[in-house]
Amino acid sequence: MNILFYVKGKGDAHLAHALALYLLREWSNARFFAVVYRDSGEGHYLRKMAGDLFKDFISESMMYREAEEQNFVVSEVELKRLDAMYGAPTLWQYITHDRWLSMTRKGYLFEYGTTRSRQELLCHIQTRFLMTEAFIDRVKPNLIIYAGVDVGPSSALILYHIAHARNIPVLVPMHTRVASYMTISDTVYSQLTAIESAYQIIQKQEFAESHTRQQGREMLQLFRSGRLKPSYMYRIIKDIEQKDAPPLPEIVSRNESSSGFKNALNRLRTNWGRPTSSDPLYTPFWKRRYDNVVMQARQFSIKRSKNFQLPEPGERYIYYPLHVEPELSLLLYAPYWTNQYPVVQNIAQSLPQGVCLYVKEHPALLGSRPLSYYDRMSKIPNVRLISPFVDSHKMIRQSEGIVTITGTVGLEAILMGKPVITFGDVYYNFFDKGVWHTHSYESLPEIVKCFEEFTPDEDAIINFLTAVLDNSVAVDWRSLIIGLLQVPANQAEENPTFVRYASFLKRRAEVVMGDIAR
Repeated sequence: MNILFYVKGKGDAHLAHALALYLLREWSNARFFAVVYRDSGEGHYLRKMAGDLFKDFISESMMYREAEEQNFVVSEVELKRLDAMYGAPTLWQYITHDRWLSMTRKGYLFEYGTTRSRQELLCHIQTRFLMTEAFIDRVKPNLIIYAGVDVGPSSALILYHIAHARNIPVLVPMHTRVASYMTISDTVYSQLTAIESAYQIIQKQEFAESHTRQQGREMLQLFRSGRLKPSYMYRIIKDIEQKDAPPLPEIVSRNESSSGFKNALNRLRTNWGRPTSSDPLYTPFWKRRYDNVVMQARQFSIKRSKNFQLPEPGERYIYYPLHVEPELSLLLYAPYWTNQYPVVQNIAQSLPQGVCLYVKEHPALLGSRPLSYYDRMSKIPNVRLISPFVDSHKMIRQSEGIVTITGTVGLEAILMGKPVITFGDVYYNFFDKGVWHTHSYESLPEIVKCFEEFTPDEDAIINFLTAVLDNSVAVDWRSLIIGLLQVPANQAEENPTFVRYASFLKRRAEVVMGDIAR
């Protein structure tokens, strides 16, 4: 059996290595391959640490260089074929979904707009499709596993659509956003069909008490009291980026005690010879540090800005928290809603008299946007720009309702018994007892009127949580990745959280492969 991993970062590479060792013990005939993002990070790791285990791999870095070496020549015949087979719904969404292609960047900070020509962009996508198709034809995977939660690169989306067209089962870890519960999806999109199906079944039955139903009831009480917070994925991504991961010698040597001088030599040895200069997707250290300085300066200014206010006591409001940009939750789940300025403007003009729109910055994005962004946002009529340091939990509880594109705040509002409007495709849209999903600004005034008569359905909320808990596993993803990075992959099974996740993944793999066989 051939298993293909998709690997985005060094943390993902180490987890993929550990999972491959685990699955090899369970399935002795398994052979492993990988599509990785960068040569210089995860590609370097797999070559150095798991070269004998992973028989072959390609990277998005290779695809990028191949397009450049072809002088960006495109084939209209191939583009027409790719568009017909894999359009999502068009080839252009693979481009706008990819931050490296559709935006300009220095380190962490992005700006909308590309410096590449139309032909260059199409050549990059054509090359990535053709190389991925050829690789899949060569390795013939029976199963594709995404090692981590970040499916942001275009290579991740391209791999999924090729697999889907060829009926190859795909497993993607996804956070339910309920405490620290992870589940496995069969798509890179925010769709959890197992949870949705379970919810619909539970809704049609009489309420039978169960362990998970009682657990859901207790969890709801903890959340509403403020003692339980959803896990935000930006913390995970921030903590396991390549820059924060231990160097390879530290991963290999679990219990070695070494001096600071030896550690410095280890870091030098680790990075010596890494193909960073030839990797088009590698961001140099100095650019990242420069962006850190810019972000810190902006954060300092935000704390003193007069654009931000505190909530007015007694004022009725609808709450719209800004999304992280650019991020998967917009680029993939809501590609037509990536510009949040008109979103805010249209929500504000759709509210009844006496109701204001409160807009608050995402805490993960402080310093990422220029100050002029907030100055412009604060001048929209019927908008109050709230200090990013105000407690979001309290903002939800005291609001008339929530509007979001695909944010976790929508799930928090469900649990709080507040009505929610969503614009993007997010998995909790199926909760019909509190979520209104729309793609139209013109529908907003009528939907908001429904908020006045809204009464939360407590049984439905418990049913929702029960469906989530019955189809997920308690895994703190951040702790799992950080913990694994401290030990060699062949010692991962000493970590009970890893074993719990790996066994959950294996069971899910057996189910989907059985479904395909039938």
